[in-house]
Amino acid sequence: MKLHYSAFWLPVVVAAASATPAFAQTELIAISGVVREKGSQEGLPGVSVSVKGASVGTQSDVDGKFAFKAKLRYPFVLVFNAIGHDTQEIEIASAQQPISVALESRGVLTNEVVVSASRVEESRLKSPVAIEKLDIRAIKETPAPSFYDALESVKGVQMLTSSLTFKVPNTRGFNIPNNFRFMQLVDGVDMQAATLGVPL
Repeated sequence: MKLHYSAFWLPVVVAAASATPAFAQTELIAISGVVREKGSQEGLPGVSVSVKGASVGTQSDVDGKFAFKAKLRYPFVLVFNAIGHDTQEIEIASAQQPISVALESRGVLTNEVVVSASRVEESRLKSPVAIEKLDIRAIKETPAPSFYDALESVKGVQMLTSSLTFKVPNTRGFNIPNNFRFMQLVDGVDMQAATLGVPL
């Protein structure tokens, strides 16, 4: 009876002993380093540094430096993400010196500029009125010295010079700086002064 009792508990003890090292692998790890621009090698501020698959991380400071601590298990992957730069992932297999990362810049395509006579947002193909647009490719390829000069190529639009470098869009044929026929929106906000009729 005593021998049977010892044999019954032996697998339980072995299983508990074998499971202990798995929990011991998780430890508080200090992670630090610097993120630089690949071309200029200058520090990049505001870069998001996070651990892939975990909700821990930080951002780089004005000099591109970052530091944080987290309970992790080797190996883990750090993800570096910044606006206007390619995302980069680095696998950390063991404790090491401060990490140095160089992010490569990339072009960001913004939304196209649309000049429309419609008051309601709708599809260009379904609109009953003529719509002219100046997309990002046309802006890049235009020989005009500025964006406002490029708008003069849009049908029905006339740019009036109000000062040395300040231009106001107006309907072609109305040669006055006060434009009460156009509504200029930036992120959905009307940018024209109520009394002047020109953008702020």
